[in-house]
Amino acid sequence: MNSGAIELNGKYYLVVRVEGNDRKSFFAVAESDTGIDGGIGFGLCDDIEHAVIDEEKIISKRIYHPLTESKNGAGAVPIRGKKCWINIAHGVRNTAAGLRYVLYVFGTDLNDPSKVIAEPSGVFLVPLGKERVGDVSNVVFTNGAIAKDNGDVYIYYASCDTRMHVATTTIDKLEDYLFNTPRDPHRSPDCVKQRCELIMNNTYQRWCEDEYFDADTRAELKAIADDPQEIKERFYKDLEFGTGGLRGILGAGTNRMNIYTVRKATQGLANFIIKENAQAKGVAIAFDSRHMSPEFAKETALCMAANGIKAYIFPSLRPTPMLSFALRELGCTAGVVVTASHNPPQYNGYKVYWEDGAQITAPKDKQIITEVQAITDFAQVKTMSGEDAKAAGLYEVIGEEIDDKYMEALKKLVLRPEAIKEQADKLKIVYTSLHGTGNIPVRRVLKELGFNNVYVVKEQELPDGDFPTVSYPNPEDKNAFTLALKLAKEVDADIATGETSVLSLPESNVLYFELEDGAWFCVRPSGTEPKIKYCAGVKGADAQDATEKLEALSKAVVEL
Repeated sequence: MNSGAIELNGKYYLVVRVEGNDRKSFFAVAESDTGIDGGIGFGLCDDIEHAVIDEEKIISKRIYHPLTESKNGAGAVPIRGKKCWINIAHGVRNTAAGLRYVLYVFGTDLNDPSKVIAEPSGVFLVPLGKERVGDVSNVVFTNGAIAKDNGDVYIYYASCDTRMHVATTTIDKLEDYLFNTPRDPHRSPDCVKQRCELIMNNTYQRWCEDEYFDADTRAELKAIADDPQEIKERFYKDLEFGTGGLRGILGAGTNRMNIYTVRKATQGLANFIIKENAQAKGVAIAFDSRHMSPEFAKETALCMAANGIKAYIFPSLRPTPMLSFALRELGCTAGVVVTASHNPPQYNGYKVYWEDGAQITAPKDKQIITEVQAITDFAQVKTMSGEDAKAAGLYEVIGEEIDDKYMEALKKLVLRPEAIKEQADKLKIVYTSLHGTGNIPVRRVLKELGFNNVYVVKEQELPDGDFPTVSYPNPEDKNAFTLALKLAKEVDADIATGETSVLSLPESNVLYFELEDGAWFCVRPSGTEPKIKYCAGVKGADAQDATEKLEALSKAVVEL
């Protein structure tokens, strides 16, 4: 195999001394466009017992950048399909973790097996999970496959030089993959774009065709078949489960709020609860007035029940603080409230609370996110019928008893009940629920406390997911209170009268107090959670003096 190499006219030639079957030496010449060619070859011989291949053709080249970058090799004997010979091979790339072996597939002509007619981009099979544990990590290869008369195909492959596995598929699926997957564009940005588009389009087609998704969902998606931008918006990513939960536009698709993305999020939460060994405590569920909120709440409850976790669900809309109270009162491990807070009408959301009644915080937030992200297929999501869930004692409707306890708990928070008794009949209060959840509980607690002059904005009294009288239901937007302020003037409400002064602060939903010695204190509601936020500032002669003053002020506020 003594060899010599030259470059001539842009091509590379390798001249080698080789021996024939008769042990006589002769020279052979190999020609290459790149100088580093290699790959899977094809040749014919007259006698397989004394194989002599006069001409070999490279039918799957070694190419820099794709998965055949370092080397590639033949695997199982080609499978005869309906449209082509199906060739399963392994390709090797250099990675930071070392050589990575994957399987890829290409098709050759039935009448001329040396002619490649299908070269889909990307990988066919990669090592995953336990397949990456063994003597040589990150490696899969195959040497055998069986094609049955009914079209079923069994592909036998090894991982990490340690384990053997079998993958099942069909001739039809393999040829669909071969002829409906584009070729590799050979540039990293183009590859990334291509893979994203393939995943998106494949996912879209699955949602359109798979009967797992209901008929209305499939019809909604088929209606946008000629709108690639809308398809992209709905499928280019999964709706992200953030530190608080889900929030997104309503509609069909992986990047939308629908019963399927809600089920997926719930399955991830259920998996985390089970890992915490807290499934026996159950989960409380509430929902607001937005579109699909009752449906999402029910799907959440049924998914929890299917995982053996009892669901306590309100029968009608409740504000978020009542969910927080309910899960603590019932001793639940977690709670879910279906709401998108103050977002526009086309949105809905899914917020997760833990056993302390507050929204999830570190480290549990990220742990739950990890579990949700691990759900890669809707087949992993469990659900059951309402009848079966109730029969199993895993679905309980809660309502009046919790409402009553919540009202009693609220009234105990009154610091000066005697002042209310003295002034209640004198005060005029204007209230608006902004088409949300607060109408009934707010009016009830005000009445039970003795406030009899409560005026409700009729145009905004009833729950309505369209929020027709406001651009969006944000209580921090003064425009949301246009009707409330109008009514306040008409009835001479006390909430709209009194002495006012201009502060050197931008308009905001806060109570601001200037104190002695240049100190200040303000109170504001959280925009997303059922809690009040306090802020304070002091002036001191030095850092220690300022610290002492701030501690004293904080203590006074807590005691108050």
